[in-house]
Amino acid sequence: MQAQATFRSQRSLPHRLAIVGLLLSALVALLSSSLQLCPVAATVHHPCPGCGLTRATLAIARFDFARAWSMHPFAFVLSPLLVAAAGFATISYVRDGDARLPAWFARRFTWIGGSLLLAMIPFWLARFWGFHGGPVFVP
Repeated sequence: MQAQATFRSQRSLPHRLAIVGLLLSALVALLSSSLQLCPVAATVHHPCPGCGLTRATLAIARFDFARAWSMHPFAFVLSPLLVAAAGFATISYVRDGDARLPAWFARRFTWIGGSLLLAMIPFWLARFWGFHGGPVFVP
């Protein structure tokens, strides 16, 4: 059994905090811009299975649950999972210099997240036949 290679940052705590701050600032700027965030929608002009997840997540953050549900109902489960994973990884990186998920979370995240991602494909196909209001609008 081989030992798993790990990456541990040699940067100081203030440096790691600055990196996290810059990345969060860039994320906020990107999400608040009018740029097309989905490369699939930008190139083929048709919604992908995850189309609407970002907009649904932002609607959830604004407490506009009806809009979030109409954009992508999977956002109510996937978004908290992804936010939790990002939070755990960020805390681990800042604290230890190693962006790891706790083992208990990684096991559940892999199983639940993978199952939901697989379930998104038939949901996406069904939307083309009018299920759940039809395909999500691609701006």
